[in-house]
Formats: sequence, C-alpha cells, structure tokens
Amino acid sequence: MSEPAGLDLDRLVSWAGSSDLALTPPLVATPLGGGRSNLTYALRDATGFAFVLRRPPHGQLLATAHDVTREAHVIAGVGRIGVPVPELLATCPDPTVLGAPFAVFTLVDGIVLADGPAAAAAPAGLRAACGPALIDALSRLHRADLDEMGLDDLRRPGGYVERQLRRWRRQWEASSTSVAPAIEAAYGELCRSVPPEQASALVHGDPKLDNCIFSPSGELRALVDWELAAVGDPLADLGMLLAYWSEPDDAIVALQNPPTSLAGFARRDDLVQRYAETSGLDLSRLSYYVGFACWKLACIVQGVYRRLIDGASESDLDPEPFAAQVLRLGDLALEALSAD
Repeated sequence: MSEPAGLDLDRLVSWAGSSDLALTPPLVATPLGGGRSNLTYALRDATGFAFVLRRPPHGQLLATAHDVTREAHVIAGVGRIGVPVPELLATCPDPTVLGAPFAVFTLVDGIVLADGPAAAAAPAGLRAACGPALIDALSRLHRADLDEMGLDDLRRPGGYVERQLRRWRRQWEASSTSVAPAIEAAYGELCRSVPPEQASALVHGDPKLDNCIFSPSGELRALVDWELAAVGDPLADLGMLLAYWSEPDDAIVALQNPPTSLAGFARRDDLVQRYAETSGLDLSRLSYYVGFACWKLACIVQGVYRRLIDGASESDLDPEPFAAQVLRLGDLALEALSAD
C-alpha cells in the first residue's frame, strides 16, 4: 500500500530527516497483524531499508492504553538482558507528526504462528520447539534485574494483581455493552482469593504465539507487543500463556482460532514443569492465575469489540466473533477458578 490509514508518509520522511533515522522516499507500507490494538506497519524506503512503525489505534482510547513510547522504553530495556526483541530505532512523542505518538523498530524476519492455518504450514520441529523457547524467554525475563534493564522507573510496590483487577474492571465498565454474569462472577471470586505475591519482576503481559517471531527450527527471534508490560507477579505471565495454550481436545478455547489446537505442540503440563525448574516459585495456585488471565482477556477483547461496533477501528473485522469470545473467556475464567 502506498499510504494506509494512520500514516502520512511525507510527514514521516520529513520527521526522519530531523532525527537519526534517514529515509529515502518513496516509502511503501504494509499493515501487520489484525489491527486490534496498536497499529503496526512494515515499511521499506527506496534504498531497501526496512523497518516497523507502531502507533495507537484511531478513535476514542481508554485511559492508560496504547502508550507506544512507554512500550518502546520497555523494549529497549529488555534488549539489554538478551531476551530477543526488535531493536528500537527511534520514538516520536509528538502527536502532530502522524496524529499520535509512534515508535520505530527493526524488522525481524521469521515465522509467526498467528492461527491454525499458520501452525499447519509451519515445520513440525517449529511446533515442538516454540513452547519451550517461549517459556525459557519468560523465565529469563522474570529473573532479570530492573536496574540492569534501566527500567527501575517502572518499579511499583506489591499488589500487582489487585491493581490489575481495578484497572481492567474500569476498562470493562467503560467498554461493556451487555450483562455478562460469568465475567461478574469471576471478578468477585478473583477479588476474594488473591494469592500472596511471591516475587516481583517485569512481566510481558500478553505472552502468546502470535506475539512471537520464530526461526523455522523454533528459535525465538523476537518477542513483540510489550504494550501491557509492567512490574508485577511473574505467575501472571505464566497464567496468561496457559490460558492461550489450547490443546487439541479442549472443548472451549480462549482464542478464535488457536494455533496450538493442532497436534505437535508441547503440552501445558510440560510447559509448567519447564518453568518450575528455573523459577523456584510455588505453582500450587497456578489455576488462579489462569482464571485471572481469562478474565483480563475478556476485558481486553470487549474493548476491541466496542471499538469495532463504534466504527472507530479501521479494520474490516466482523465484531460478532469477538462478542462470542468474551463469553467463552468468562466461562473459562470460572472453570479455572473452580480448580484453584
């Protein structure tokens, strides 16, 4: 595409000329991903230089959401500890350039297991190796020192789950469109039974396969989409990964077309065991964190659904599958909490 929505390529070239990022017009831009959260584009200039730009979505945004300059700060810090992430090239906090702040990163080549068809097309070795590779990256992240990453400014006192419950409850109330008894019941149970926080670490917030770029052999080349990263309870990350990690015989799934529903991926129990071997954390209440993840995902997906039906999103996605996904996630949250 010569100029997709959300980009003014002439203004981008002018801005780059005043920064350390020199671009040679004309630029060619291609949207990446489904456009459900921050908008992401792959761009190439006349010399063949390729890069990625991220900016917030269009329309009315919920408070504290879609802060791409904060995300860029986190990615730069994570890159210092060897967890694979794209290299940050530049940030622009000035909303007058493209209508919103944005950040520019290196383009990482590889395979993204976004859904079932992508998983079916992937080599068998990739399907087998990707789960352990992601677990190892999360374990390394959770053991890292904030000072070493230059992210001490993100440090917060304990109570991460409680803060998250308050934050996403507000987001739910701001975007809800109908009564959802399972979401309400799960929220009540989550508030009543928060586990003690065993450790404090930088958490990714949304660790799933379509936020990963892999080599054909299953090496993790980059973990992307750090929009929800925060300092908090590392088991929240593990719970989120398990909520996403459907297995072939699961009757209810969190994602609309989960890649791990195909055969050949690691089992959830194997991922938990691999994490347990390096984390030293007590995983006896892991079901709580899976329930918390499903409830939080329901709040996030509800926000996507609300933007779609309000017409603020540039995406042509059908909103109704997202509404059904919210209801499934509420049921999954209650199921996990009943096992806690």
